[in-house]
Amino acid sequence: MILKFFEIEKISISIDDSIVYRSRNKKVPLGHTQFDHAQKANRSSYVFGQKWLAFGLIITIGGKTITLPLYIYLVKPKKNLISTTVVILAKIKRVIDKRGLSIEVEILTDSWFARKKLILRAKHKYGFSVITMARKDLALYKPPPARRKGARGRPKIKGKRIKPELKDLKKEKTLHIYNRVVKVQYKEAICKARFLKYETVKAVWVRFDESQSMRLIISTDTKLSGEEIIKRYAKRWDIEPMFNELKNNFRFKDIMMHTSRSYYQFLYFKIWCFIIIKLSSIQFKQ
Repeated sequence: MILKFFEIEKISISIDDSIVYRSRNKKVPLGHTQFDHAQKANRSSYVFGQKWLAFGLIITIGGKTITLPLYIYLVKPKKNLISTTVVILAKIKRVIDKRGLSIEVEILTDSWFARKKLILRAKHKYGFSVITMARKDLALYKPPPARRKGARGRPKIKGKRIKPELKDLKKEKTLHIYNRVVKVQYKEAICKARFLKYETVKAVWVRFDESQSMRLIISTDTKLSGEEIIKRYAKRWDIEPMFNELKNNFRFKDIMMHTSRSYYQFLYFKIWCFIIIKLSSIQFKQ
């Protein structure tokens, strides 16, 4: 409805998980003890609560970019998060096809979701492009050299391994990302990723504000420039303020239902209220 009404042709979907902390003394739907990878200083490494798997719809309307909760799923204990994410992406693809939406979809994830099953399925089966942070020690190789005519043996699938260091990040830009001005140094290259069965990707090694650490961002769309990949990936962070608004301003963390069914009913009722208020708050030119 939103995409058709505002005639939006391109969307980004930010995928992330979050923990809603709960009291052990109350009956909580799908509440369980889990590892908190946020590693907050005032909390234990293992906490009790509900785990959200959230899909944030990032759209631009009237020159203003907003993030709306497209889908929130309560993850069951010991549930495979990657497999669940792939299933939900399939649901999104079916809705797009059923409604006849002609849109370009871009998936943004952090390094935890940078898995072969998710990336290859999103690209080849659903037709989504993916931009994700990844481990900087990934095995990435140059494309193989052109095969000589009449050469014997199997054709090579990779060239030499690419292992850049901080001194190799020679391109510099000053970008407005993460709601502030950031100086970035980066190196970009088209390469073959071993963990993706040697799929061709665009890799960007980036350093923010002259820090002593280097990060790696990979994109399945090899036509994008390194600067554009950094800008687009930075939009992924918009899901974090959305979590804060949902949990604290809209008091989603205080939803106290005793069954999963009633919890989801009230959760999505509040989500629709949130979406209507967010859309109504945009000041249009007309």
